[in-house]
Amino acid sequence: MKSVAVVNDRDGEIKVFTPAELTEILCNANERMIPFLALGAFAGIRHAEIQRLEWKDIQFDDGIIEVGARKAKTANRRLVPMVPNLREWLMEFRQTSGMVVSHENVAFELHAITKQVNEARRAAWALSKGLDLAELKAAAKNVTRKARPARARGKQKGEVPPGAGTAKAEGRDAFAWKHNALRHSFISYRLAAVQNTAQVALEAGNSPQMIFRQYRELVRPADAEKWFGITPEAVEAARKQRAEAGSQKPANVVAQAGGGGGVRKVVEGCESVARCVTGGGLRDDD
Repeated sequence: MKSVAVVNDRDGEIKVFTPAELTEILCNANERMIPFLALGAFAGIRHAEIQRLEWKDIQFDDGIIEVGARKAKTANRRLVPMVPNLREWLMEFRQTSGMVVSHENVAFELHAITKQVNEARRAAWALSKGLDLAELKAAAKNVTRKARPARARGKQKGEVPPGAGTAKAEGRDAFAWKHNALRHSFISYRLAAVQNTAQVALEAGNSPQMIFRQYRELVRPADAEKWFGITPEAVEAARKQRAEAGSQKPANVVAQAGGGGGVRKVVEGCESVARCVTGGGLRDDD
């Protein structure tokens, strides 16, 4: 996995997701989280603002999203254009009224997505190595045994992303959710695409000075094209490709079946790869 672009802001590092990472997120997210993720990634709307949005604020006929003054962090009304791929994502969930996001505990949902992505990565890694269930169980047990002393000393918490307890020991990249990365990613890729600081500032509800200072040339225009090319069709194609790769392995080899819940039953007597090989994984409270 290529490293993400990073700059510094007042709260530390600003990190963005790569197009490949966002595809993983959308592949493994629960369906009810798709509007939230799409609005963050392809409109740059802040988490709290998304949770205040109603479907009437998303004006499909005009191709805009209205973030009213009472719903905006800055208390200033703004209009965000609906880019083509965002429209495709939202059309699948469009309603005539009600809140866009009905669930309140978004942090829990993001934790669950992170865990699903890491479980899917482990399943794909196991496929590439031709490992069977017994070998994965043994590896997970060994990692858990070594982690217990660290947890007892209070050094484990916060160091391991959910679902990634065995990643380091197995030489794999762990996926971790990055702070405000959906919004940071939108601003970075949008600026690379339109090359207009003032326009992006209006869309994001920031000052042109901040946009220029924090996000200018953080990502490449070619990557911006990939980002805004992530459509429901593209994600479904990625799911099918992973499912086909899993179907080519013997039945006793752990595989990823893909499709919006991540890893599916692929070994005899096993309801979940995560439950069978990691016992639920090492949790973190991020």
